[in-house]
Amino acid sequence: PGSPRWYVIKGKHNHAIVALEKLGYSNQVAQEKVKEIEDSLEEKESSNWAAFKGLGFAVFVGVMLSIFQQLTGINAILYYGSTIFQALGNSAESAIFQNILIAVVNFSFTIIAIFTVDKWGRKPLLILGGFVMAIALALLTYDIYTQQFSLVAVFGILLFIAGFAMTWGPVTWVLLSEIFPDRVRGLAMGIAVAAQWLFNYLVSQTFPMMMDKESAVFEMSNGTFPYWIYGVSCIAMSLFVWKFIPETKGRDLKDVRQLWIKKHKS
Repeated sequence: PGSPRWYVIKGKHNHAIVALEKLGYSNQVAQEKVKEIEDSLEEKESSNWAAFKGLGFAVFVGVMLSIFQQLTGINAILYYGSTIFQALGNSAESAIFQNILIAVVNFSFTIIAIFTVDKWGRKPLLILGGFVMAIALALLTYDIYTQQFSLVAVFGILLFIAGFAMTWGPVTWVLLSEIFPDRVRGLAMGIAVAAQWLFNYLVSQTFPMMMDKESAVFEMSNGTFPYWIYGVSCIAMSLFVWKFIPETKGRDLKDVRQLWIKKHKS
């Protein structure tokens, strides 16, 4: 609500012009932009599924962004944070305090993301975040595997949370709102978010299974197996972003379709 596009949908063209002028456009350019928005809305096809023609790759990318966000293991660590800290040799009281520390780091670095996403761009943040989280998980894995249970593990977890909160946490949602053209955005977002919640469920359900001390997987990896999976996923998703994701920073929504056509051909 309050965006130029929203005003045009509501038929409040004068409000849309004022909103565009607040974004730095001259009155003449603002009027042209309103006409462009009107044209893009009129291009909506009667069938949402028919509108997907030529945008299958964009939907695939959106779904993969959602899946990768969950394959970082973020929700396994958030859901089972106290349990993980206790397994690292901390008392229940210390584990609760460290879990609160996770929440503080998560909040603080999300605020930082707000001020960097339009300066650094979406793509650099996602690539950086993937590698930062991979390094953080490597520290955690090493500490657990060697049974040191030191501050290295705690630092690894907090670095992981910081890396996620500044990059894949908020930026995934920014990209999902930008990579789909108007006429398929609602349905495409629905598909991508459904995939996100499905993998949220899978990750949160499989984590305790892999951390069961009586399981062969736990004995074989000394309790590090899930962190290996999440770490490899972090590297894979950085490479995926580098190869397939177009930078949407500063681009008009009306240009998104052409952006995907060029990206797909390249």
